[in-house]
Amino acid sequence: MPEFVRDTEGNKFGGWTPVLVRLPSGAIGMFLNEGERKLFFCRSEDNGRTWTVKRQINQEGQIARMYCGSAIVTSTGRIVGPTYTYLEDWYGRDNPNTPGPQTGMYCWLSDDEGQTWHTSEKIWLFHEGKRFWFEEGNVVELNDGRLLMFARTPVGRLFKSYSSDEGETWSDPEPTPLAAAYAPCALSRMPTGDLLCIWNQNTLEEDKQGLRRHRLTCAVSSDEGETWQHFRNLESLDDRAHIVDRPLDWDVFSYKHEQPYHQPTDLAKYPHAPGVLRCAYPSVVFVGDRAVIAYDYGAGLLTSHYTKIRSLPIKWFYGE
Repeated sequence: MPEFVRDTEGNKFGGWTPVLVRLPSGAIGMFLNEGERKLFFCRSEDNGRTWTVKRQINQEGQIARMYCGSAIVTSTGRIVGPTYTYLEDWYGRDNPNTPGPQTGMYCWLSDDEGQTWHTSEKIWLFHEGKRFWFEEGNVVELNDGRLLMFARTPVGRLFKSYSSDEGETWSDPEPTPLAAAYAPCALSRMPTGDLLCIWNQNTLEEDKQGLRRHRLTCAVSSDEGETWQHFRNLESLDDRAHIVDRPLDWDVFSYKHEQPYHQPTDLAKYPHAPGVLRCAYPSVVFVGDRAVIAYDYGAGLLTSHYTKIRSLPIKWFYGE
């Protein structure tokens, strides 16, 4: 039977978007959000049976939003927790030099398993003097010791940023070749040594039609995220697994990029329609020679949102 999560004092507790990391000592660390402005951390010494009393790590009122599966522990034992914030209080709507609500990334960093914390510099996406959304980042450690962050943007691609100092500072974001909806990815190191990315791949036309998150795609990189191969869909209303050379679209407010989801009317182009339209927010763990993937699953034919879990052999991602 399911049980409530309890701390060492016997109190039940919870929060938004729990993020788990295995610490060098063997303990488990967990981040929890309560709204946009409270980020907590606690740890378990008994594999999740009980937890320390959760402790808020951000300052009161400081925006610190994290989402599932995004934090890592590096080879040096540092916890790196990607977090997004807003340009100004809430959405930055008073800044005339932005096209709308703006977000940027930063990381919570700890070298003592969560006893003390500090934050990295903030990462903003600029284009022609304007800031654009760069949020819900996911981090992986590269073989040369650098950190690579992929984050969602509204301009048609996943963007990336690098850190050469364990997350303290980050390079200016630049586009990846991965066509993407305004949705986050899961970026991780596979047991094979390659990188795996799982994300919502779409076209500008699909954005405008309300077909933003029906296609959940995965791809593999054998060169530390520079290029990607073996495109396969976990979910899709069509059979396109690789959208090539989607142009960057900086005029993001020329259409309603978060309009309601709509079923496609062209059934020749979308042979699996009608179907589920929102397959998003993936996370993945590797168990032996399999990958266990969880993601939101809903909108369209379903009246509620669910979590769908798939267990796939790792060779599946290579087309086998």
